[in-house]
Amino acid sequence: MAGLAVACADPVEHPALPAPDVRIETVADSLEFAVQLAFLPDGRRLYTEKGSGRVRVMALDGTVAPRPVLDVPVAFSGERGLAGLTLSPDFVRDRSIYIWYTASPTDEDTHDREPEGVAGVFVERYRLDGDSIASAPGERILTLPARPGPFHNGGNVRFGPDRRLYVSLGELNKNASLNAQRTDEPMGSILRYNPDGTIPVDNPLGVENPIWVYGLRNPFGFTFDPADGALWIADNGPAGHDRVLRMDPGQNAGWPFVWGLPTNPIERIAAAVIGDRFRPAVWESYAARVAPTGIVVLRDHAYGAALDGRVLVGFYNTGRILQLELDPTRTRVVRAGTFLEGLSGGITDLELGPDGRLYALTATHLYRVDPAGAPPPSLPAPDTLRADTANPAP
Repeated sequence: MAGLAVACADPVEHPALPAPDVRIETVADSLEFAVQLAFLPDGRRLYTEKGSGRVRVMALDGTVAPRPVLDVPVAFSGERGLAGLTLSPDFVRDRSIYIWYTASPTDEDTHDREPEGVAGVFVERYRLDGDSIASAPGERILTLPARPGPFHNGGNVRFGPDRRLYVSLGELNKNASLNAQRTDEPMGSILRYNPDGTIPVDNPLGVENPIWVYGLRNPFGFTFDPADGALWIADNGPAGHDRVLRMDPGQNAGWPFVWGLPTNPIERIAAAVIGDRFRPAVWESYAARVAPTGIVVLRDHAYGAALDGRVLVGFYNTGRILQLELDPTRTRVVRAGTFLEGLSGGITDLELGPDGRLYALTATHLYRVDPAGAPPPSLPAPDTLRADTANPAP
């Protein structure tokens, strides 16, 4: 209980972390509610569009191909729509991409806010052939709940360093928050699957249970720490109380009984009742409504060794990127501050590109963040185009 006592302390202002000297370059603008970004081995990018259900390809110079790579019928009211996108860890060999979307009950995009206005959350796998989908049909590997909604859906897919597929699903709104405490339902969780949608036998809650961690409200963004493979999550709270969590398999983040850090008596009691499985947040926004989305951990000295290991979190509501400096155990924040701010359109994703630079996707723009004074990244050399640099694993 010693760790819980520390977590339950009164709110503390972290010492300020100064912003680094970086330069923001606009790669593309006038995007149509872009949500998730993935890099192809040759440096081009794929991204998803929330309301149209389209996956598009963007050239190195930021030009967007007029013809989408893929177009699926989406239910797009509220936070529904096409969101998650990731490449297979064996993309160079199998050319597979995975998408997460709330599916229309018809063959056309729909904007019905009622529960019956959505067929479900689908995770599907497709194979690329050049700049289009191969003639073989896509494969639906997961069908997950999408009702009641239309908010708190989650929406991310990503492969972990263990080459398993991780999927985020929110608690789905409208008096459904208790779902996040159920371990017999997938809502309010990060789920872990094999690439074909089957459940790994070493999942923490049983061989037939896809839950990796739970007790979450709306975990839109997550990533893996290159230092130790730990899972970092950006979870959207109620009227503020947005939070950043570092979680181990089988742990419970406490929602809806714990909103952020357990700093009031009711939350402290709830944390104690949950017991050893409870994992408090490492950072909370308190009353500020920032809407955290993309999250990434810096690595490889692209911005200097002093910044390696910092956790960056993009805020949809403010266009700001938060930076967190951690203690040697990487479980506690020692300093926090602004990495950069002023990005237009609402940040939806943060990714590290094959060039080691940070890319910030917003609903309308793609930005590249260069170290000040550094030349623009060079194009991939021809002999590297066959390397599997797409969304490199930690």
